[in-house]
Amino acid sequence: MANESVIDNLHLPLLASYEWCKRFLNFLTGLFFRIMLYVQSPEGPQYRVTRMFIYPIKSCGFIEVNKSWIIESTGLRFDRKWMIVNKQGVMLSQLREPKICLIQPKLNFETGNLELRFPDLDEVCYVPLDPPEEDKYDSVEESESFSKAKVYNDNVTVRDCGDNVASWLEMALMTDDVRLVRHVDRYAKKGPEKLPLTLTDACQYLLVNEATVTWLREKLAAEGIDITEESLIHRFRCNFLMSPTPEPLEELNWTQLQIGNLKFKVDRPCTRCPKINIDQQTAEKSFDEPFATLSTNLKGKVEFGIYMRLVEASSLRRTVVHINDEVKNIKL
Repeated sequence: MANESVIDNLHLPLLASYEWCKRFLNFLTGLFFRIMLYVQSPEGPQYRVTRMFIYPIKSCGFIEVNKSWIIESTGLRFDRKWMIVNKQGVMLSQLREPKICLIQPKLNFETGNLELRFPDLDEVCYVPLDPPEEDKYDSVEESESFSKAKVYNDNVTVRDCGDNVASWLEMALMTDDVRLVRHVDRYAKKGPEKLPLTLTDACQYLLVNEATVTWLREKLAAEGIDITEESLIHRFRCNFLMSPTPEPLEELNWTQLQIGNLKFKVDRPCTRCPKINIDQQTAEKSFDEPFATLSTNLKGKVEFGIYMRLVEASSLRRTVVHINDEVKNIKL
């Protein structure tokens, strides 16, 4: 028994040394991969697309992409393809009607419909995914189905989606004189100095850095404001969420980047409005947060995320971007 006790006592320091060595080896392994993140490419550190979102109806709910998504010449397929307008043809925004963020879209490729749902409303609304035959005309004059709608300062060509959809929207939002319209591809802005767009605010894509989201959440927490990181991600309504990144806000200085084999030009940082104060899961609107904290810490700029356009988009017919695609900052 005495000999066994001596042996057990000898094992304890050996076991402790083994565990320490194991932890130290894990630390060195992690450090190696973090260093490789910076040195593996002459363009600098490489990141990943960790999440991807589309918003079929402008200002309404999101769809999160699980694996991959098609990119077309105007942006992600079905992103901001529809929007709600009033009787003057002016888009209905969350600032005017916060409840529109609760309209939840679903793309049903088996039935060929965009399905719309709303809390406490049993009826599901169905909108055809494919454009009608009228959209294939060469000019607006050949069909009376087209009209003009207003997206901020731009006049865009759209097609009304019909009375049934309008009635459903009026019932869901408890308001009158609203219509759902679809963007008409053929009449998107084109040309060497113009950008093919759907119904987006300013550019084809919006990328957000997850490190910047974490940075803002920590700034809010320091002020006693409890907004989760998940809530912040949805308030900023990005197409691509990028991580892991060591520094917040670094993306604001980027000029070009590459996702997978696709190259993008950064147009500018995205200037935010008080719409980010609306909780996208509840439609509840805060008086000033997180807008005020973001403005204070960025000295009034209120920039979050970057607008991007696809380089040489006119030659693109269709390609795919994947979750976990590598993101490279291309330094000029």
